[in-house]
Amino acid sequence: MRVKLLHLLFLVSIFMVLPETIFTQGVTTASLNGIVKDADGNPLPGANVIAEHIPSGSQYGAATRDNGFFNLPNLRVGGPYTVTVSFIGYNPEKKEDINLNLGQDFRIEFTLESPGRGLDLCLPSFPDYNQ
Repeated sequence: MRVKLLHLLFLVSIFMVLPETIFTQGVTTASLNGIVKDADGNPLPGANVIAEHIPSGSQYGAATRDNGFFNLPNLRVGGPYTVTVSFIGYNPEKKEDINLNLGQDFRIEFTLESPGRGLDLCLPSFPDYNQ
């Protein structure tokens, strides 16, 4: 009876410790999130966001959602990173020397400026074969 009780106590203690050791792998990355707006404060959906880890050359990309927000999860820890945002009809914006810590959720905001003139219109021309 005493041996069975010891075996049962041993099994219970293993099942109490085992899940903790399995799930203690922890976080090994960082993330970067933020918003992209125009000069008037309006969100820019579909803007391209590229984060480049300079030492390794790894690039991580995302497009902003309808509300202008973006999220880049699972980034390498460390840095420096260069984050570039671009959108058609606006000047790209770049932020450099961003360093990420383990488990950090770094927030960054971009405001894109219009170049002051519209996009140039380019119309295709076709040869006239009816002549």
